Amino acid sequence: MMILSVGLLTGGDGLTVGLDGAADSAAIYDVAARGGSVWAGWRDGMYFSSDYGFTWRRYDTACGFGPGRVSAIVLTANTIWTATYYSVINGGAEYYLNGGIYSGELDNTVWQYHQPPWPEDPGNIIYDITVADGVVWTANWWKSLQRSDDGGITWQLVLPDTVPYLNPRERLNQRIFSVAVDGEVIWAGSQNGLN
Repeated sequence: MMILSVGLLTGGDGLTVGLDGAADSAAIYDVAARGGSVWAGWRDGMYFSSDYGFTWRRYDTACGFGPGRVSAIVLTANTIWTATYYSVINGGAEYYLNGGIYSGELDNTVWQYHQPPWPEDPGNIIYDITVADGVVWTANWWKSLQRSDDGGITWQLVLPDTVPYLNPRERLNQRIFSVAVDGEVIWAGSQNGLN
């Protein structure tokens, strides 16, 4: 096993490569890796390295990838799925809106936009995304679990408890931050524990 510590943004104590730490935030929101290739979700888009992080390419609107922060990344056999969000200022207050879901082949040449569940609802950030048996699952802070059986075209609300309605203001276990699928079992990490 090889462990490589890379100070991608801040220089840190690791090897400083490719990505510049001069931005106001050095936060990497999610990362995925396979066979020497690394995808890093940063505050200004998606970064990709095919050489263990020594050189980086940024994906942005010029190549069909949406603006905003990348909050979640998952790799399937041939596809990468990502979730994004962005901030808006309204009445002097900053709000976060769901920026959409993007998928693309692992060769990273073409990105496809998918309308996210509840896109106009402030605070509905997708914190995690996974794909199992062709079903796309998202963990949504303000809209619980969502699933798409048709590749992100339509979405269905899936509540992690027996309450028959969505009420994340009172039901903290409906504020979902992570999701995992193990066969027929769906695991959802919430603000109130594991469902």
